[in-house]
Amino acid sequence: MRKWYKHYFELSDRKIKKITKFKKFEDFEKGMGGYGSNQHYKSRKKFNKEYLKGRFLIYSNYLQKNLKKNKNILSIASGRCINELNLLNMGYKITCTDLSIPQCYKKSKKIFKKFNYNKFDILKDNLKKKYDTIIGLGLLYVFSEKQLNKFFKGLNRSVKLGGEIIIDSSSSPDNIITYLYDNFLLKFENIILSLMLNLIGKKNNFISRHHGYKFKNKELIKIAKRHGFEIIDVKTKDFITEFSRSRLISKIYILNLILKPFSFFMSYVRIFKFKKIKNL
Repeated sequence: MRKWYKHYFELSDRKIKKITKFKKFEDFEKGMGGYGSNQHYKSRKKFNKEYLKGRFLIYSNYLQKNLKKNKNILSIASGRCINELNLLNMGYKITCTDLSIPQCYKKSKKIFKKFNYNKFDILKDNLKKKYDTIIGLGLLYVFSEKQLNKFFKGLNRSVKLGGEIIIDSSSSPDNIITYLYDNFLLKFENIILSLMLNLIGKKNNFISRHHGYKFKNKELIKIAKRHGFEIIDVKTKDFITEFSRSRLISKIYILNLILKPFSFFMSYVRIFKFKKIKNL
């Protein structure tokens, strides 16, 4: 496991050049573009057209194949409930949770159906009941190794024995390819672009932000096993998103073509399905 930094430049006079990882719900909300209701909440069709795409469409296909409608499902770090709302509309029994309840919750109930959304922190809080299945999408990257241990401990006390958890990394794995890509190509690409803009009078600052953590599949599976979970399935998808972060690769076709074989090592979506085999 390693720390994952995102590098970019801002057209601003920011004095702090190195930003720490998000900790509060408001920070994550801002990073995701906000969870307020907007013009896309006029209908289910408009909502899905705007939000149910990319990795969320991948999640949707996987969840429909792996969830059962007669089971009680808990969603953690639900955010806008992009996938959860559509599953609820299909008849799945889902309770949504996050560190705080977003403003869009009221509007979501109007265009889809009524559902429960509770304030819940998997690292600290205890639930009154245990669920058959727990899902957590686009979440794992925020946790350090110490927090991952707390996370799986929280999952163990929240899911029934024999129950399942489906979680996604929302980041590429920790390997030599992603290390070089994150810490050299993306970093120096943005440093050079920042310098060029400053030279032509567009004042900006190069920023490094601790975005989260990248881990190997075997590291995550080992931690899960330590806390009473057995791996059932691993699916790797989306080999495009990581390349889209590079201005050079995304805009220069020949460079994209040359480097494309390396995308196999940079899957952005890694879905893990575990079964709880023992209580702690």
